[in-house]
Amino acid sequence: MKKIYSLVLTLAFATLVHGIPLLIHETSTYTYIKEVINDAPIAVDDSKTVPKHQNATGNVMINDSDPDGDILIVTEFEIDATVYSAGTVATLPGIGSVKIDVDGKYKFDFIKNYKGPVPPVSYTISDGNGGTDIATVNINIAQANSTPVAVNDSNTIDEDNIATGNVLLNDTDPDGDNLIITHFVINSIKTPAGSTAMMPGVGDLTIKTDGSYTFTPVLNYNGAVPVAIYSLTDGTDTVSALLKITINPVNDVPVAVNDTKSTPKNVTATGNVLTNDSDVDGDVLTVTDFVIGATSYPAGTIAALAGVGTVQIDADGTFSFIPATDYKGAVPVVT
Repeated sequence: MKKIYSLVLTLAFATLVHGIPLLIHETSTYTYIKEVINDAPIAVDDSKTVPKHQNATGNVMINDSDPDGDILIVTEFEIDATVYSAGTVATLPGIGSVKIDVDGKYKFDFIKNYKGPVPPVSYTISDGNGGTDIATVNINIAQANSTPVAVNDSNTIDEDNIATGNVLLNDTDPDGDNLIITHFVINSIKTPAGSTAMMPGVGDLTIKTDGSYTFTPVLNYNGAVPVAIYSLTDGTDTVSALLKITINPVNDVPVAVNDTKSTPKNVTATGNVLTNDSDVDGDVLTVTDFVIGATSYPAGTIAALAGVGTVQIDADGTFSFIPATDYKGAVPVVT
């Protein structure tokens, strides 16, 4: 760069003209050209570490300088070989966005829960007189782990059905980490994920590492199932929650067993048809009716069998067969 300088010299002196003093001024102007060399600005790399879930802000020119005292500006910045003008927002897929303004102010906006690496950003500064320099700003995200959140689970099924589900469906991790089940505890007994916990008289429970579970109750069991305390981890922290399973009772059909009875001639036969019958649910059993041949009789009714005798079965199961005088032989089957 060339600069033009002018030097004006004025010389004053006195002399006598015809004996009279006279002051004389003589002025001369000198012009010269001098080339001034501009010193380039100095850009210094920047770095900053921010916690997860927090954006990064600052000014890249705080530590930059210019030997000539020129005012510096940012003209452009570059990320992964793509150049952006100062003041432009650069979108980083899967990471967030970056913006560096002319005055050096910058902002890194990260997507929710992002905690990975951030590509370095190089920027160019200018002193306005042809001098430029390049530096890099590096942003690091602190990797402090966020504890996962475990939520209790419950499942209700009908008796003699299998309960299935996944305990991880309502559990979350603020960092988006993959969650796995490590083990579960029932009645103070620890069972590794993927193994089966057996509860005598109740059923078997399996919880896999991916959170899926299967509970198979024993036949006819109903009521509460011992609570399973399952533990999950994001690879760093471990938390626990509960799995509660309840089985609704379903009425089971009673079991009736055939009865036989023999009696001497002219002797009444008695007994109770319910003695060998049972009900899984423990319900009280009653006889509602009985059938002989094609005829149905309400419980408590006396059925007369011509030439054979009479039969009576009461609601409580007690029965009596009074044979006809001197009758011997088979008696029609009573259902």
